[in-house]
This record gives sequence, C-alpha cells and structure tokens, in this order.
Amino acid sequence: MAKVWKDNLLNELSKRESEVKTVEELSSKMRNKFEETVEEKKKIEQLRTIEQEKRTCDKYVQVFKKMV
Repeated sequence: MAKVWKDNLLNELSKRESEVKTVEELSSKMRNKFEETVEEKKKIEQLRTIEQEKRTCDKYVQVFKKMV
C-alpha cells in the first residue's frame, strides 16, 4: 500500500507547476523566509523582556512601539 501511495503522490507532484524556475530562486526564497523567522523571533524575545517598572502607561506604550 505504501508503494501505491508513493507512486500516486509522485505522479501528482510531477504534474504540478513549480513555484520557482531556478535553484538560485529557490535558494533566495528559502533564505528570505528563514531570515524573516529569525527577525520575528528577535522581536518576540524583545517583547517578552519588556518590563513596565514605574513608567506611566503612555511611556510604556512608547517603549513598546519602538520595539515593534
């Protein structure tokens, strides 16, 4: 059954049109995607480490907006 599933899947995949035309385009898309992920993780970590301390709400929001 696994072989039939594999053959059907490979047949279906071979009929699809590729989203990229060259290896360089694929590499570029992958690099951009992973770079975005790293940047998102940095932003999330910054947000997690914010402390309100004795700031007013307005000051706290200003700090928050600078980080985002």
